[in-house]
Amino acid sequence: MMKNNLGIYIHLPFCKEKCSYCDFTSFCADEKTQSRYIDDLLKEVSCYRSDTEQRDISTLYFGGGTPSALSPFLLEKLFRGLPKQYFSAEEITFEMNPESVSLEKLSILKEAGVNRISLGIQSFADRTLDLLGRIHSAEEGVAAVHHIRQAGFKNLNVDLMYAIGEGYPVEESVRNLVKLQPDHISTYPLELYDHRPLSKILQPVDDALSAQEFSFIHDELIANGYVRYEVSNFAKPGFASKHNIGYWERTDYLGLGVSAHSLLGSHRHSNSLTLAAYHDALSRGDKPIEERVELTREDQAFEMLMLGLRLTDGVDLSLYRERYGDLSKGQKKSIMKFRDQGLIDRRKDRLALTPEGMNLMNLVLVELME
Repeated sequence: MMKNNLGIYIHLPFCKEKCSYCDFTSFCADEKTQSRYIDDLLKEVSCYRSDTEQRDISTLYFGGGTPSALSPFLLEKLFRGLPKQYFSAEEITFEMNPESVSLEKLSILKEAGVNRISLGIQSFADRTLDLLGRIHSAEEGVAAVHHIRQAGFKNLNVDLMYAIGEGYPVEESVRNLVKLQPDHISTYPLELYDHRPLSKILQPVDDALSAQEFSFIHDELIANGYVRYEVSNFAKPGFASKHNIGYWERTDYLGLGVSAHSLLGSHRHSNSLTLAAYHDALSRGDKPIEERVELTREDQAFEMLMLGLRLTDGVDLSLYRERYGDLSKGQKKSIMKFRDQGLIDRRKDRLALTPEGMNLMNLVLVELME
């Protein structure tokens, strides 16, 4: 990606109900609260106008929360208030959940310039959806896909969750998902958090079952024309997520909204975690930044390895050397060991994990970090 490119992430944190497992920054709120939040969000956009005007906006991503939980009125208010420059991005993604998909909202998104939908289906088994606290049914998930296609969207991601428990197998959901032929599929193992209700009901799945389910997902998707281009993401050729690749290749990105994160050169920052703190900062005319981190050269070098190895294409070592110098003797020794073990592949001047290495990525990264 070009050096002047900038990805933009906009956090829309509202949900109709919060799922029993969810640890994202999200809130249930009335329309008045949501409207004030959009006013605040547009103030934050103005804070960065002089910076963004000098950049080429490569991707724009609306995430949540459930962005599609906003009413048609508030969606139009948001899109009217954002700079036209944002909508020059090549890829514009909007997250939706099945229960809040409607042809009216899809028409508003299409008119605004959104060209990619990310749909949080998670499962095609009603029993599993009930356990997770999702408020849509499997039938509504299928209907949402049909509505999105009917509205003319030709780039659709669907989220799929696995490793939920022995009584909640993933195989039938995978088969049903493949029948719908989305262009991109993101897979996630269920994570349990002590402060969320689901952790009181379920125990964490053992590594063997998680690996077995992911292996089934992998083989089924590959057999149906999908390419695994990242640890947990699969796409039809030409449909890899440009926005997410920007994260993994450390392209600069600006996060706007409560709890949003940014990477700008050697600087990372994150925003206020509560609606009140976010509102108060912007009311004072301040940027709502909660935490700032200045990355050392060593931090940036390790991030390039850690994030780049998530991609099946791996890390461009010539670019790594150009930016940070050569790998250390210890790193070279570890790479040789992992190559002998079949976990790392050195192709010309690229370093990539093998499929087995991706399954043991944390083990590899810990050793490369030392």
